[in-house]
Amino acid sequence: AQEVDGHDVAQIYAAILRAQAVEGKSSAIILHTIKGKGCTFAEGVELNHHMRFTKEQIEEAIAALKGGR
Repeated sequence: AQEVDGHDVAQIYAAILRAQAVEGKSSAIILHTIKGKGCTFAEGVELNHHMRFTKEQIEEAIAALKGGR
């Protein structure tokens, strides 16, 4: 199995290419990620899958997502 940073598209792509090059056996890619990465109010918060956002938090999240592209 390969383990890569699940927030790094280049690492994910390289792992996929390596997995596709293997013939005759199964491959696995483990992506290490952080829930809410990039949104300071949600990053690492255990229960962030059902948070209620303030207007300011929504704006911060949108800005963080746009900045990460």
